[in-house]
Amino acid sequence: MESFGVWIRGIAVTAIICGAALAITPKSRVKGVLKTICGVLVVIAILSPFIDGEGEFLSMDLAEYRAQAAFLVSGAEKEQTNLSRSIIEGQLGSYILDKAQTLGFGNLAVSLGLKWGDEGYWYPYDIELRGFEDAPPGAINALSVIIESELGIPSERQYWKTGGEEQ
Repeated sequence: MESFGVWIRGIAVTAIICGAALAITPKSRVKGVLKTICGVLVVIAILSPFIDGEGEFLSMDLAEYRAQAAFLVSGAEKEQTNLSRSIIEGQLGSYILDKAQTLGFGNLAVSLGLKWGDEGYWYPYDIELRGFEDAPPGAINALSVIIESELGIPSERQYWKTGGEEQ
């Protein structure tokens, strides 16, 4: 009877951890992979008493299930964090290039530096801009003001570079 209780607890813990992992993972390819992995773990937990043929439980105990599930959740969270950073960089870069084009910049290259905030999300910290030599008069100051007011990057962390020199 004790083995039956261990088996049921193993299924329950696996299902709860997998459910939590899936709940915190946003819709993406990572979530699809995580669903598959969680499904396999739940099936293993269900079939564990029958796998070795003697009716004994798998050598993997409840603590090992938890460790594996925590490892999977950690990997999914890291992947989600990297994915959100890439998305934010791309969207902010496009936004700045759109504003620069509106101001008359020709061929501007933007490189954003993001930082992880205490609030649990990425925010723009600094920016490097190259290729602004053909900008109309006043356009650099106008874009600098837009970057500071709309993205919160002060002029001290805006690096305007041309030919290896900083402006």
